Amino acid sequence: MEKNQKKEPMVINKSLVIKNRCLWLALSLLATPMAAQEGSIIDLLSAYQLALKHDANFQAQRATHKAVLSGVPLAESKKGSTLRVQGNLNHTQSSRESGNTPSQSDSSNGGSFSLQYSQPLINYANDRTLESAKGQAAVGDLELRVAHQELMLKVAKLYFDTLAAQDNLELTNKEQSAITRHLELARERLSVGLGTTINLFEAEARLKLSEASQIGAVNKLNEAQLQLAQALGRNTPNLKPLGENAPIEAPNPKDQGHWLDQALKENLALRIARNRTALAKQQIGIAEAARLPSLSLSASLSRSTANGNATSLSTSGNFGINLSWPIYSGGAVPARVTESTHRYEAAQLQEEGIERSTALNTRTTYNDLLTNIRQVDAYEQAVRASGKALEAKQEGFKAGANSNLDVLDAQRDLFLARRDLLQSRYRYILNLLKLENMVGRTDATVIERINSWLER
Repeated sequence: MEKNQKKEPMVINKSLVIKNRCLWLALSLLATPMAAQEGSIIDLLSAYQLALKHDANFQAQRATHKAVLSGVPLAESKKGSTLRVQGNLNHTQSSRESGNTPSQSDSSNGGSFSLQYSQPLINYANDRTLESAKGQAAVGDLELRVAHQELMLKVAKLYFDTLAAQDNLELTNKEQSAITRHLELARERLSVGLGTTINLFEAEARLKLSEASQIGAVNKLNEAQLQLAQALGRNTPNLKPLGENAPIEAPNPKDQGHWLDQALKENLALRIARNRTALAKQQIGIAEAARLPSLSLSASLSRSTANGNATSLSTSGNFGINLSWPIYSGGAVPARVTESTHRYEAAQLQEEGIERSTALNTRTTYNDLLTNIRQVDAYEQAVRASGKALEAKQEGFKAGANSNLDVLDAQRDLFLARRDLLQSRYRYILNLLKLENMVGRTDATVIERINSWLER
């Protein structure tokens, strides 16, 4: 019976090892198809520059920005002069019959030409509409900067999500290799009578769990690559990894109050809300201007002729100043003023809400950043401690002091600590970028600084 116990697991384990190596090779090839096709390596800054050209949402915001800016010359045109030319040619045919008199027909040709000019002199509604258009253009500029911010954060998240997925697959493969080696060791020990079938089954079970994790890791990596490819407009290339010496430091200055004050002054979403409140107030003035008088200059010149005869040519011209004063319009003006007033009140309340959320998000992001720093330090210590614990348990297993399960658990703890360390570093970078965005920084220097932390 004892011989049978030794012999049967040996066959099972050899099969498992072969299958495991084949599976590892197949999944490794599947996990990086797009990277292999591109054969290029890019960094975070290059990825951001590609997204500037190819991200559909950002391009749509650019087009919207241009449309908003075109509102200014449109409003200015209402304050400018207009010149209009009109003309016509006509032919008239008529016939007359009277008693026994044969019918008589007459025809005549004529034409007219006119030139009309007008220039607004005083029009309060046009003046206030132009001010509003300029305010809308300012909001459009801020919204484009917000689009830059969102694209930076989007690309950075997709970039580091892809790196995290690559790290996870790499660590899963390493863990699986370690389990496979331990499985072979357990098989060898069993063959010489030092192990048990329980140790073998524990290693086999842990290997199958590792295979399941590997399948999930491959799928997550493919998803991350596809999402990044969509933003970049090309197949996902190989990405430069984060350097081991990337600085994980507290924000400078290390003063939450400083960052909060800057956010309340420079946060783009808050500035947009304040501008929209000002625009809503301007709409009240535009509505009130509808009841004010307007003054314009007008001039015209016209000529007409009949039967093509120069002697019947007539010319006339006029010049004048026109006054228009809408006294009553059925109550439309006060209704529009009331509507605009309520919209102004709503804009004020929305601004207040955005100001509160800006303060909250700034504090939260700042605290998250400090938490990330402490987590990175803790995970670094955990990796060192887990590595030493694994070495000790492997020696203890050989000496019979530790069980097979102790070694497998120690291996798992080490790889989990390594994975958590890498992910905490990525979270630190993303929260740092969020904090920079909270205070309205949108230039590429932020991305360039983070890009310098990647491996060379």
